[in-house]
Amino acid sequence: MICKEVSYDLAMEEWGRLLDSCSLPEDQVSVAKAHLAGLKAEKEMAYYLAARFAQHRDLAIFNNLRIKHGGLVAQIDHLVLSRWSAYFIETKSVGHKISINADGQWARVYGRKYKNMESPIEQSRRHETILFDLLESRRSEFMGKLLGMQTTFRKLIDVQHLVSVSVGAIIQGRGKKAVADHLRAMDQIPQMIEDRHKAVAASFMGGVLADMLNPGHTKRLAAFKEKEFDACCQMLLDVDISQTPLEQVHAFIAELPEEAAGLESAEDGQADGEGETAPACPKCGAEMVLRTATRGDRAGKQFYGCSAYPKCRGIVNLG
Repeated sequence: MICKEVSYDLAMEEWGRLLDSCSLPEDQVSVAKAHLAGLKAEKEMAYYLAARFAQHRDLAIFNNLRIKHGGLVAQIDHLVLSRWSAYFIETKSVGHKISINADGQWARVYGRKYKNMESPIEQSRRHETILFDLLESRRSEFMGKLLGMQTTFRKLIDVQHLVSVSVGAIIQGRGKKAVADHLRAMDQIPQMIEDRHKAVAASFMGGVLADMLNPGHTKRLAAFKEKEFDACCQMLLDVDISQTPLEQVHAFIAELPEEAAGLESAEDGQADGEGETAPACPKCGAEMVLRTATRGDRAGKQFYGCSAYPKCRGIVNLG
């Protein structure tokens, strides 16, 4: 089941618009390209998860989950949670190659140049710690007691850290084998989760019998009762502080000069509407500002744009 779905398309269009305008400062072009590539990869991974598990009652999908606890923040690309297991998925857009050396250091490869990057596996392990610390601190709100003592989930839940990469991506370097269990092409991850879920999930009696017959078994007791699991999923939604992808691109635009966002303020004394009173925004009622379009069919023509841009995109065309 999908507990948190994310719309990526509008944000991807906005990043594309910025790049197509050719008006971004040079140092921001690579930032915008990275954001766009990252969103494409996250959208693809979300699609594969939804296609397989949207109707799966045992598995709950959270996309773009951001939580804060103890002054630390975890930004989780995708979390698949069940009563028995948790799968933390870090999505990496890999245009060509990633190199992992013998010390476990990661780098993107551009021709003969190497650009260091943070290990997504270590990043995911931090996310696990922050998320579980948060849930532990509030477990009395969603977990019951056993023999008068507060139950916990941490020792029972099976945790997997996965790094999803584009189909056809090349992973190289001496450290590749050490992280092979964590690396998967995006389209392979749902099957891996399905297989692992079948291997670890057991009923109460099934888990007890498995313990008696084979202490080294993979079958395990559920970390949550059904009602506890539902309450835990709701709590994750309640504590989520993430921005939507569209809000993220708007925040980026808000920090840019107006010219870089594809808009240009009219020069004093040169506006066709000089001396006119600016109208109120037809969408939100805020004060409007006289501007000149720098691209598109109306390039060079003036219009009133909402002063609350990019939060509000109300316009009044002139001429």
